[in-house]
Amino acid sequence: MAGGPANISSPEIIRRFRSRFVEFDADCRRALEGSRGEIVRIEEWLRRDQTAHWKQRIRKCEEQVEQARRDYQSALHNDGGFQGKKSAVDEKKALDRALRAKAEAEAKLQAVKRWLLSIEKQVADVSGACLSLASLLDATTPRALARMDSMLDSLDSYVRPDAARPNRPARGS
Repeated sequence: MAGGPANISSPEIIRRFRSRFVEFDADCRRALEGSRGEIVRIEEWLRRDQTAHWKQRIRKCEEQVEQARRDYQSALHNDGGFQGKKSAVDEKKALDRALRAKAEAEAKLQAVKRWLLSIEKQVADVSGACLSLASLLDATTPRALARMDSMLDSLDSYVRPDAARPNRPARGS
């Protein structure tokens, strides 16, 4: 050995480290898979559910605006006859509410589109690092485990030399 003899009283230290290393590797892989699944779930929710929801909401708001506009026009042309009204204040307020609701729904749809673009950009920014970590785990974990197994075999044969040798009959028997 280049640095001198190793001072290891028990191979159990390496066994515990190996066990923790395996847990670490599994935790990293679960985190990578979990993040991919979560990203896909969020993108689908925004792209499919939220976009469809706000598009449908805009259509309903457009219908309400048109109805409110017709009611307002009708009230403006009404001469106070059968309804007994002389102004279209209530209809104007309803039209203004409908226009605000439509503008809010359009703003929400634009926000969903911005979120999608933002998420896609952020995913692109970190995907390289995630792929690097996954590749590193794939390349180094098997080699590290094999190296630790080799160390354990060597230590076992050093600590218990009889365990490494096959049982041979004693000389002279």
